[in-house]
Amino acid sequence: MLTRRTLALGSATVALLITPAGALAAGTTVTVRVEGAKRTLLATKAVHTHAGSITKDGAPKGSCPATNAVGAFNSATRGNWAGTYSSGLGLEVTKILGERHVYSPNGFYWGFWINNKFASQGICQQTLKKGDHLLFAPAPAKGMVHPTAIRAPRTASTTSAFKLRVVSYTDAGKAKPLGKARVSDGKSTAISNANGYITVHAQSAGKYHFTASEKGYIRSAAVTVKVS
Repeated sequence: MLTRRTLALGSATVALLITPAGALAAGTTVTVRVEGAKRTLLATKAVHTHAGSITKDGAPKGSCPATNAVGAFNSATRGNWAGTYSSGLGLEVTKILGERHVYSPNGFYWGFWINNKFASQGICQQTLKKGDHLLFAPAPAKGMVHPTAIRAPRTASTTSAFKLRVVSYTDAGKAKPLGKARVSDGKSTAISNANGYITVHAQSAGKYHFTASEKGYIRSAAVTVKVS
């Protein structure tokens, strides 16, 4: 069961904690995605962090280096997020792109994953390296949800079937097959087998966009297969 300590992302009291950091460093390129309760709020977006600091909802100047996760998050969302700040608790993110989640014992809050692992630090504490992937999604106060992904070929042909594989990520960030996931191209839906696979027979050429979802898991990013 997820405890309040786990919710804190590096603090014993608050999720997405912002605390003072050291000197600013050069920026780097990472990707950010935001999954809402019912739809994708922000598809995977590449951003480059920059010098300076993020001041929002009362966060003191210099406490949130823009080179850290908070800077990437702020750039990707164009500042369209909100939180609550206090000197004792720090800053807790409560709204992203219009969708609000505030921690309550039986509710959801905005969780933060980096490279498919639940973050152990707040977004202002979390340093970044080139190629890191940041994911924000509603997380339950009781229990846990895990990221998912679809593995697919980039190209395929109408003359032969191709396979997609759905995986989920463990607490350690390791991929494992996810059965019974719903995979959709926006027109039809198929269910992955015990090994995470579905077989696709594309009857016409074009670009197919697939997403996977399953109760208790975070919706996957969309993947595109070009069929000729």
